[in-house]
Order: sequence, then structure tokens, then C-alpha cells
Amino acid sequence: MKHKSSLLIQSKPLTGILFGMVFSLPLLHAEEESTVTTTGDEGVALGELVVNGTATRKKEAATAVFGERSVQDTPFSVSVLDSKDLEATQANSLGEAFFGDPSVVTEVSAYASGWGSPIQVRGMELAWDSYRVNGVPSDSWGFEWPLEIMDQVELYKGATGFMYGFGTPGGLVNYRTKKPLDVPYAALTAGFRNKSVWSVGGDFSQRGGKDGWFGYRVNINEEYGTTYNGGDINRLATTISLEGKLRDDLTLTTDLIYLNRNLENESAIIGFYNYGDDSLPKPIDGSKEMSVDGSYWNIEYTMLSTGLTYELNPDWKASLEYHFTHKHSDTKKAWAYLLNREGDYNLNFYQLGGDTDRQFLQAMVQGSFDTGRVSHQVVAGASSLYTREYSGTSNWSTIGSGNINGDYVITNPIPYRSLATDFGSESARTDIFLSDTAEVLPGLSLLAGGRYNTYDQEGGYTTDEITPTYAIIYKPVNELTLYASYMESLEDGGTVGDDNGGAPYSNAGELLEPMISKQYEIGAKYESERWGASLAVFRLERGSNIDRVNGDGTLTLVQDGVTLYQGIEAQGSVKVTEDFTLSAGAMWMDPTYDKLSPESADIEGNQVSGASRIQAVVQASYAVPMVTGLEIHAGTRYYGSNYYDDANSLKLPDYTLVNAGASYTTTLRDHTTIFRADINNLTNKKYWSNAGIGTPISAALSVKVEF
Repeated sequence: MKHKSSLLIQSKPLTGILFGMVFSLPLLHAEEESTVTTTGDEGVALGELVVNGTATRKKEAATAVFGERSVQDTPFSVSVLDSKDLEATQANSLGEAFFGDPSVVTEVSAYASGWGSPIQVRGMELAWDSYRVNGVPSDSWGFEWPLEIMDQVELYKGATGFMYGFGTPGGLVNYRTKKPLDVPYAALTAGFRNKSVWSVGGDFSQRGGKDGWFGYRVNINEEYGTTYNGGDINRLATTISLEGKLRDDLTLTTDLIYLNRNLENESAIIGFYNYGDDSLPKPIDGSKEMSVDGSYWNIEYTMLSTGLTYELNPDWKASLEYHFTHKHSDTKKAWAYLLNREGDYNLNFYQLGGDTDRQFLQAMVQGSFDTGRVSHQVVAGASSLYTREYSGTSNWSTIGSGNINGDYVITNPIPYRSLATDFGSESARTDIFLSDTAEVLPGLSLLAGGRYNTYDQEGGYTTDEITPTYAIIYKPVNELTLYASYMESLEDGGTVGDDNGGAPYSNAGELLEPMISKQYEIGAKYESERWGASLAVFRLERGSNIDRVNGDGTLTLVQDGVTLYQGIEAQGSVKVTEDFTLSAGAMWMDPTYDKLSPESADIEGNQVSGASRIQAVVQASYAVPMVTGLEIHAGTRYYGSNYYDDANSLKLPDYTLVNAGASYTTTLRDHTTIFRADINNLTNKKYWSNAGIGTPISAALSVKVEF
């Protein structure tokens, strides 16, 4: 009780700050010299792309290695969620946010610390470093970035080597934080989630000076309370974004992001390593409290960014940006490894942590020109990333046992301690990139690009590779885009860890060689006012890291053969009436192990572990005409079965989830007010997933008032 009371006390200063900022807005407005309002079709930054649409403010494209283009004209699959999409379902995790994308599967529940990535894409778990914030390398190991501070979230599928250099081929997520608006804005939000998680947030933007040359946007959000599975959450996320036009052609931006997330008494994560049966026990309710006193995962993250953009002329611009990030992680995490179909388990604790500092510098120039009848859109640039890591002594220990159907009474015998950190490693990466999109005939464009990657890890290896990209883009009519593309990605082979689920590696500490992944994709995208659809056929070849069991029970992690991910992905949305919209999507995939050595021949042709063959989703939204401002929405999602292990001896069954919700927009005392209510897993489906116990039925309520 003492811990939970302290959470409530900590929230009071924030609430006071939020209301203080709201009451000060009239004074800020009074001092405003002028306001710039932008309407019409503006280019909205989409990571390395630009989405075209109606906007109320201008967003600048950053690190656009493909130049400024719409999602429709991009020669590979991209999914984009803006702030309205994120607010509509009150999603608080990537898995929930991309519920409508059949290629995305949750790897960790909303209130659990992720060992690696929060999601997998097209059957591939993203690496913990497959994430960017405003285009800057920013890992997600142990936590998820809060969606409340994001203007949009962009998911790039498949090989991303040309776009971002060194990285895993499954895909990449880029979060874009909220930036200054062209019009004054303020909003307060309060929310509640079961079991007893409360949240409060504020969003404030203002411009001042002659012609609105200076602008700021501040977001403050706090979440605290007890989660549905008995853990305690206390999370503070703050962003400050500043923008100033030093001259008409020169813009300076500065951003500060601060995140502090404490997840204590976390529920133990159910795992299946060394499981002794060929079928799983009956799944238990995800709300079962399996929290362990003394367990925790604390994250503190700071990012400071600044950049200059210079408009050389109407056709060319140059940019220079610098980013510094610092992350501190300290954890004592509980893992419950199931032993048999009766539900017995061993409880393990893993204590580790450390600090990571990154410095990222990038310079870029982009523009367009003509050579005869051929028009070119060119982007060229260079970037440098320096990483320095500090780590403490890790500790893996088994502290008890139990049964998932019984009472959970195990407590942590290891006393809490601050994890001292020592220098661990450092690495440097330098990239040079160039791309040219040439429109050779009306509607027909050829894209060619390459990135020269150099990577140097102290005491490890040095490598350099060129990762190319080629594409053909054809637009027979403005609404339709046909494309074929080829991309490569350079992936870090990684360092072999001490063990996997307690089984030690005989080659622990070995640095595995970098791997090149290749992706082929052909597709079509159609977009009109009434309906839109996309179809992609893909094939991705990725090197395999495989566990070999030795005679003494130890493991050896080796690189052997390739994992093939090939399939078809289709999505569509239609406005049936002015009030009713229906959308659907499906993915069929054949993920297999291929080209293995004789030592691994027993898994040749097996289904890749963790990857499902079929995923499907249907969603609908309806604006109730009889009640102005009322909208209801619902969706059902099918998750296909998948194997937990390479040998395909343990299968996680398929399951279907149903989500539903409603929003009501009205005006209270001249202020737009939005009430929202959402229920996830409406049928309270009990299931096993790659994240262990499935998420139970959960409700979220919120109210947002705009000033």
C-alpha cells in the first residue's frame, strides 16, 4: 500500500502543472503578434517518406532517402498510424495500435517488459534496435515508447537496409513526436484502465513573433496504478519541441524527450523453453496475478536533438542534424518456464542492466532537376552513429517452482540493489547514401539507390557493405500505383549470450558474422475518395541463427542456411455509406528453413518458429446519424497457429480476438470534448501467444478537452 500511495502523490505536481499551463494560455494568446494558418494539401512527414493529405500545419520531411513521396507511390509496404488513429482505439502498445494490420503480431503484452521487440512483422521478430524516434536510432529493449506523445507511427516492412543501414530485415518502426502547430492549441486528457491504472496528460502548442516565426509544443503524460495482472506502473513521458525560422530560408529545430518508466512487482512472463510435453496446458486467464514482490524493470531515457534546414531554392534543400540519447536500464525480471501440460513451472530471475549513450549526426541534400525529357528526384547524404555501452554483472537464478492453476505466493529472495555499471563496449557506424528516382516516361519511374555501410565494434569485427535498392514504379492512372522492388539489408550477427532459458551456450561471447538479407516484392496500391486497397507479394531471404544441442546438454549458436519468408498480403477499406466504413486484411505466408547444412538437416523445410501461415482481420466503424458526435467501432482478428521451436514439436494454437469501442464528441462550455470507451478481448478469450499468457478482457475510458 505504501508503494501505491506514493504513485498517487507523485501525480499531483503534474496535474497542477497541466492546469497551470491551460489557465496561462489566454495570456499567451494575448501576446501573440500573428498566427500563420496552413490549410490544403500539405506534405506530411512519414519517416523517410511524405504522406499527402489535408493538414492544419506544415510538417517537414526529414532524412528522406527516397525523397518526398506519398505512401501510395512508395515501392514497398508501409503502414502508417497518425495521432487520430492512435487516440481512436486508446491503444497503449504497438500490438494494439496495429491490430488492423494482418502482418503484425504482438510479442509482449502492454504491461510487461519486452525482452526484445514488442512486435513481429511478417513472421519476423523485430530486433530491439529496429526502432527510430524522429529517424534517430532508439532501442525498445525492455519497454515500449508511449504513444501519447506521438504524432504518427510508421511501420516499414521487409528489408530496410538502404533506408536506415545496419538493421534486421523484418521491418522497422519510426515514431514521430508531436511538433509545433500553426494555430494555438491546448488539450487535457484523463483516463482509466483496469485494474486501477490512471493517466493524465496535456498537449500545448503556440506560435509567436512576427509571422509566427517561433513555435513550441509541449506534451506531458503520466500513468500510474495497478495493472490487470497485479503489477505496479508509474510512467512519465515528456516532450518539448521548438521551431524557429532564423530566416525565410533557414529553420532551426530542437527537441527534448524524457521518459521514466518504473514497472514493479511485474507479473512473471510464461515461457516454454525446455517444455517436456507435445501439447500445452489449458490457458489461464490473463488477469491472474502472478506478480513477484521485488521484481522490477526501470527505464530512464533522454533524447536531445537539434537540426538546421536550409532552403537553397524552390527545388533544393539541405539539412544537418545532431542527436544525443542516453538510456539507463535496471531490471530484475521473473520468468516462469512451463514444464508440462499439468502447468508446473520453474520460476527464474534474471538481473541485469546498464547504460547506453548514442551520438547521431546526419547531413543531407535533396532536390529535383531535368535531363532532357527525364526528371530526377535525388537524395544524397551521410550519417554517423557512435554508441558506447556500460553494463553490470548479470545474474540468472532459479528461485522456486509452482503451478499456473494454483496460488502464486513466491517472493523474490534477492535483495534490491542499484546495478553499478562498468564500461562494456563501443561501436561506430558511418553510412553514405544516394538515391535517384527518374521519371523516364509519363507515369513510369525507375528508382536506384545504395547505402555504403561501415561498422566497427571495438574488440569485435569491422565490416563494410553496400546495400542497394532498385524499383520500377508505374502509374497508369493517378489513383493506381504498380511497383516491383528489390532491397538488401545488412544485419549484425550479434554476440552469443550466456544461455537460452538457462541452457548455457558453449560458444558464449562469440561474435557472429554480419548477414545480408534480400527482399523481392511486387505490389499494387489503389486509393480513391470512396475506397482503397493494396496487394503485395513478397519473398525475403534471411540468414539463420540456429541452436544446436550438444551431447552434454549445452547449446551452440551457429549461422546455418537461410530462413525464407514468402507470401501474399492484402488490405482494403471501403466507405459503404457516408456513415459506415468497412476494412479487411489478410496475409498468407510460407515461412521455412532452407539450404541448411547436413548437421541441421532435421529441420530442413520446417515452419520457421514463431511465424504463422495465416493472419486475418475485419474492422468496421459507424457514425450514428441519429446521435450527432457518436461513433462506434469494432474489429475481429484471427491469429494463426505457430511453432515455438525449430523442430516444430510444440505448437501454439490459433485464436481470435474481438475489440469494440465508442466515442462521443460534443461541446461543453465552448470546448470540444471527446469521451471514449474501449474494450479489448471482448469475449475474454483465454489463449497462449508468443508473449506467454494472452491479454484478458480489458477496458479503457478517457475524456479529452480541447481549449
